[in-house]
Amino acid sequence: MSLGGAVSLSAMIVQAYMVSWVVPAGVAMYYQEYEQAWLFVGLLFFFGSFLGMVRWVFGAMAGDTGNGSLVVVLTWLGVSLVSSIPFLMYGSTHYSTAWVESVSALTTTGIEFVGSIQEWPKALLWYRQQLEWIGGAGIIILMLSLLALHEGALLSVYYGEYGSDVRDVRVTPRLKSTARSVCFIYGVFWSACSLCYMLGGVPLYYAMLEAMATVSTGGFSVIGMVGEVTATQQWVAIVFMLLGAVGFHVHYQVLYRWVKQAYFRCSEVRGLLLLVGIGYMFCALLSANESIARTVFDVVAFATTTGFETELHLSSPFLALFFMVLGLVGGAAGSTAGGIKIVRFYVLMQEAKFFLLRCIQPNIVKTVFVDGRALSGTYVSSIRGYIFLFLCTMLLGLFFLVSTGMPIDLAFGWLCATVTNVGASTQALSPGDLTGIQKLGVSCIMLLGRVEMAVFLVLFMPQFWQIK
Repeated sequence: MSLGGAVSLSAMIVQAYMVSWVVPAGVAMYYQEYEQAWLFVGLLFFFGSFLGMVRWVFGAMAGDTGNGSLVVVLTWLGVSLVSSIPFLMYGSTHYSTAWVESVSALTTTGIEFVGSIQEWPKALLWYRQQLEWIGGAGIIILMLSLLALHEGALLSVYYGEYGSDVRDVRVTPRLKSTARSVCFIYGVFWSACSLCYMLGGVPLYYAMLEAMATVSTGGFSVIGMVGEVTATQQWVAIVFMLLGAVGFHVHYQVLYRWVKQAYFRCSEVRGLLLLVGIGYMFCALLSANESIARTVFDVVAFATTTGFETELHLSSPFLALFFMVLGLVGGAAGSTAGGIKIVRFYVLMQEAKFFLLRCIQPNIVKTVFVDGRALSGTYVSSIRGYIFLFLCTMLLGLFFLVSTGMPIDLAFGWLCATVTNVGASTQALSPGDLTGIQKLGVSCIMLLGRVEMAVFLVLFMPQFWQIK
């Protein structure tokens, strides 16, 4: 793919994404926030025209596509940059603050950087929650297939995103049909979650906002703006956070093919529930005064990388370390959750077991299996490579934050909160205390964690640009 073709296609995707701004504009009109409505409409026409000129200058993409990584990177950067403009124009804040707020929403990290949300217009609040839902459901990447891009360009992107054989996530014969299925599935979850919050006593507007944060495992909670959080509302959040952390290909098996046993057959789902169960037992032993709903809520918030505001993880050093590990492990592949993903840990555990067995029987040959399917050596080695890149990214991110003057313990807390897209941390985060360069740094770390760093880092390899 030529650079011009990638820029042209990315501009077209950002244009398509900006159509979603019609929704917050409609919200502004409904609540008589006419200034906000004109802001969204004006920005939509201005940037839509500008991106149209970009497409015209760089020309339409021609020829076969060899790799979609460049398009994905340009799309995420373009969407995050454009999405920061409403925050910038509302708060008259520095652009680094506006950009890190949009990145935090799109990557479902859920750390608030811009002002107090109690003072925000309802349209802007809806807009931020909508960014979470769009980023969490993976719509930006999946829009590539909706535009009928040649599937060959997407295989490497899907492979990097989900860490397993692409056949696991391409649940329909064509990727664009898969994308429609994903939109439908998470649309159903959002509607059901909104209804459950309403039945739990949350007003309709705030129920829809909270549902976006819950299903996307984003963490921008607004439910505290309408009163105290009840146990019923916590159980609603628990159920839909877990659903958001399960791979969409598993949901597809249940909702489209009526394979009700799919949830129980999936090793990642069992692993996620096992982590939650272990976490609950540890927390119940060390914090016996907490209610069951509150304890499970805190554990699930970290295990699914949702990062809703919690306090239990700060009650002891052991729980702080345990919750940090939960966030690093993350949810299932192909889900809205962040982290390294359970399937990668599952594969590495088998690899470690085989290594020990080979110490006893050097000639033994073992194959890694996931859900009864044998993984080829290529996929297993790619997972090992991903883990190495993840650790290197954490190390470089830590060096960067420390070099900007941040204490090493606080830098490590910020790193764990951003690279896994958890948002919450085992440290007391103070977003307002970050400098401009630190905000730009954590924005890049959040993007690396969300889009899978391999898709970004491959662009720095000379071999990538030699591909014709």
